[in-house]
Amino acid sequence: MSVVSQVVFYHHCRPAIRRLFPDLTFDREQIEKLAEHITEFSLAAIAEVARKNSVAGPGPTKVRNTVPPSATAGKAGGSKK
Repeated sequence: MSVVSQVVFYHHCRPAIRRLFPDLTFDREQIEKLAEHITEFSLAAIAEVARKNSVAGPGPTKVRNTVPPSATAGKAGGSKK
């Protein structure tokens, strides 16, 4: 989910990014650099989670729910406020 979120962020926020960084282009080379950055960032995060899990020893892996309750409000199985 995190990788997709980063990609969607850059796509969705292109108008604001262009205003803040007018010299930034989204040509093929820049998109490849951005994809490399997202990949390296995500792999480093995955490695850190794996390292923490190995230090903690065997046992159930704690999975954190990253979807806020407000995102599922009103949907089947979601909470209603």
